[in-house]
Amino acid sequence: MSESPLSSARSSRLGDWLSACAHCERIRLADGWRRPEPGECEDATLTHDICPDCIRQLYPKYARIANRLQKSEEARRFVQQQKTQAP
Repeated sequence: MSESPLSSARSSRLGDWLSACAHCERIRLADGWRRPEPGECEDATLTHDICPDCIRQLYPKYARIANRLQKSEEARRFVQQQKTQAP
């Protein structure tokens, strides 16, 4: 049975803390940002963050930083996928 993105995110260094975008309320999971399912975050403690999409929308002069953050998240996910696929 594979681990869900939520449980994968919760097993990060923050334990039961999840990052939630202060503007759109999406949560950051191992596979990116998405809206939580009803009741999905009941047991987690949320900490505020801001997702790359909202940075671009609300703070256009910082869009370059958001693009860099998104690329680093994509690179981190790629490395994680490679680790899980290794024999």
